[in-house]
Amino acid sequence: MLTLFLVFRRPLVSLLSALLDRMGQLKRLKAPWGVEAEWFEESVEEVEESAEGLPSQKSPDYVGRPESTPTDDIALELASIDPAAAVVTAFIRVERAAVNLLTAMGESVTRSPMVAVRKSERVDPYLKSLILDLSQLRNAAAHHREIDISMETARKYIDAANAAVRELELTTVGAQDDEF
Repeated sequence: MLTLFLVFRRPLVSLLSALLDRMGQLKRLKAPWGVEAEWFEESVEEVEESAEGLPSQKSPDYVGRPESTPTDDIALELASIDPAAAVVTAFIRVERAAVNLLTAMGESVTRSPMVAVRKSERVDPYLKSLILDLSQLRNAAAHHREIDISMETARKYIDAANAAVRELELTTVGAQDDEF
């Protein structure tokens, strides 16, 4: 074993060095000690900051959280029981609002709404980025049950999703007004 190490020492050191350099570029790393959960929480915080930068959030007319809907109520209730389910539920409104906007813009949504959002050249790039980030987090919550999402993180996600919905709805109204 020692002989192998001595023979391959330089290539191993180079490989290890290259891996360590790339570690900062990783978005996600599965590990048994909670690295993926930390990635999720950090990503939700980034999405929350992005949501705060939406034009509707900066508007002097902004009155805070949009009117509560049954989906919001369910998502908030779920946050204390099953935070991952709350994330998935909150994204339902984002997806619906995205479909409404794309339809109002005259774009067809034949398959996945997120594919349509990604391909659309008419959706504001900042809003598009936020929606796709929310989608990625929703997918992680839905398909990686080993991620331990806290109730607080789920609530932050719900708030960011609600901000995206509000922006989508305002943009949809603007797109409909442009038609007339």
